[in-house]
Amino acid sequence: MTLPASSFILPDTTGLRIVKLNGGIFAYGPLGGTDPVYLANGGFKGVNGLASDALGNLYVTDGASGQYETVYKISPAGLVTHLAGVAGPVPNNETGIGGLAVNAGLHAPAAIALDAAGNVYFDDFSHVLAINVQSTTQILLGRSIPAGCIQNVAGQAGQFGTTGDGGPATAAKLNGIGFGGLAFAPNGDLYITDSSSNRVRKVDHATGIISAVAGTGVFGYTGDGGPALNAKLGNLGAVAFDALGNLYIADVNHFVIRAVNLTASLQTIFGVIVGSGNIATVAGNGTQGTTGDGGAASSAELGSPDVIDFDALGNLYIGTSGTPTTNVRMIAPGGIIQTVAGNGTVGSTGNGGLAINAEIQSPLGFAFGLPPAPPSLSERSFACNGAFESTSAYGDVLKSLALSMAGFVVPPGDCWRIYAGSFVPPEVSLADSDCRSSIKGDFRLSARDSCNGVKGQFIPAFLPINPLGPLASSPASPAWKKTDFPPVQRANYIAEDGGVILWKDIQLDFTISLWMAQRIARIVLERLRRQVTVSLPAKLTGLALLAADTMNFFHTRWGTVTPPVPTVFQVAHTALRMESQADGVPAFGTDLVLRQTDANVYEFAPPTSPTNFGDYSPYGQTGIGAGNVL
Repeated sequence: MTLPASSFILPDTTGLRIVKLNGGIFAYGPLGGTDPVYLANGGFKGVNGLASDALGNLYVTDGASGQYETVYKISPAGLVTHLAGVAGPVPNNETGIGGLAVNAGLHAPAAIALDAAGNVYFDDFSHVLAINVQSTTQILLGRSIPAGCIQNVAGQAGQFGTTGDGGPATAAKLNGIGFGGLAFAPNGDLYITDSSSNRVRKVDHATGIISAVAGTGVFGYTGDGGPALNAKLGNLGAVAFDALGNLYIADVNHFVIRAVNLTASLQTIFGVIVGSGNIATVAGNGTQGTTGDGGAASSAELGSPDVIDFDALGNLYIGTSGTPTTNVRMIAPGGIIQTVAGNGTVGSTGNGGLAINAEIQSPLGFAFGLPPAPPSLSERSFACNGAFESTSAYGDVLKSLALSMAGFVVPPGDCWRIYAGSFVPPEVSLADSDCRSSIKGDFRLSARDSCNGVKGQFIPAFLPINPLGPLASSPASPAWKKTDFPPVQRANYIAEDGGVILWKDIQLDFTISLWMAQRIARIVLERLRRQVTVSLPAKLTGLALLAADTMNFFHTRWGTVTPPVPTVFQVAHTALRMESQADGVPAFGTDLVLRQTDANVYEFAPPTSPTNFGDYSPYGQTGIGAGNVL
């Protein structure tokens, strides 16, 4: 079944449950298929970890009493296939590591995570195994892994310790990985909670070198406001990243969530100011309990926070255990906390009723649906709404208006023209024979525009700070005030830029919808990554083109394909030109400035591979994908 909007999934021992944010909780299914391992094992035996990808597939680690240890994939249609593990109640011994994953025996798979390409990583008895799900050999965390194979990428099987920082992760020892203790940073580095060592460690995505990023290794609860490496932590659970790349740590024994600012600038995280490289408590007051709903997360009580994760809207979900604190809490971007599932008692009763009245098992992972729909059942792709000062420069106002429709402004002569962002198939084609002289091409992004992510602010008339609707109270929405929208990033662009996060800031002063803001940010990013700009001195045939038109250009030097494949450009500027010829007779032509474009800049078709746009489609259409970088 397809995961509905505004919902999330919880493990439930031998199955899964879905929680809808209008309050209901239900069994997730039906599940089935013909996978021989799943059928031989009689279904799930004990779900220990849960993750999802941008295409709606779920990934589950399963096993019980040292038997039936398996990793499964569940399609949106509910079909279950095993990715690793063998059938039957066999002893929990690792076998076949380095070979095909489907033939490998496992010990005790638990925490699970996916990289931006969809490869699967999981904890198996204090070390991390990776499954290459691609069709060709891949380098994963510094290790070459053939297609379909499984390999160790961090720690040593059954070896516990704290050694190895500064060397290969496969030579290091880990001291127990927390539930949910694997998460990928936006640049592709893998972060691991070295639980009993009271530290968080990182494996570099390119070199496979392991290093500590938080914690001294000494149990305790100190260091807020200072460098993360100088802080004391206690028996860690999960780690997670927000869209900006800040690291969140579940400090199980101290009933708090701590955040590490991994950006280069000061950040306000759930109302708490955190300096670059520093750590701070952003949720939980250090007391075990369930009080604080409707108030600041930093003032609330928490149970033992085993797992944490973000949805596409930037809400942080916390799965807590212990009696009477087994529940799921949600922190909205503004820092307000609410209980969204669980009455504090461990169990499986309550399906069909309100999620906050149901018993739940200790949460060991989350998978999220699409974000809530806009207030209406549908919305335009773009709309312009807002106000401006009469003293504002005309050009600045017009550019802001154009940005609200993902468009641009062209001032031909004394008349300003605003063009909305859209893709119109080319009707005009030019070739080398249409040029008066040589063309000039620029194939590089300017330093000012080089980016692999777009962030900024919009002016919300409505902001779903709390998507629970009338079943829960929430603070007043910050309507008509500048508000950050969830940033948009692309993992493949980050990889192209060597793992460096490069942001482009935009101000959407005439955009009042969160969904529109992210749609525009996505278009801005895609448009900036189309790097080719061409100055084309055209003959009179160029008069058929106006600014904002799209055209095909056939240039023989841009490839050896026969017949040549055209490059699609959008006309950014036109100018009529008169030149004197050798015989003194004037010749007329058109100077064109062209910018590379294609339909994918504007068209939000469902992805064919995992993406990391953090982008939302209008309600009723297929979503593009969720936004923890990716």
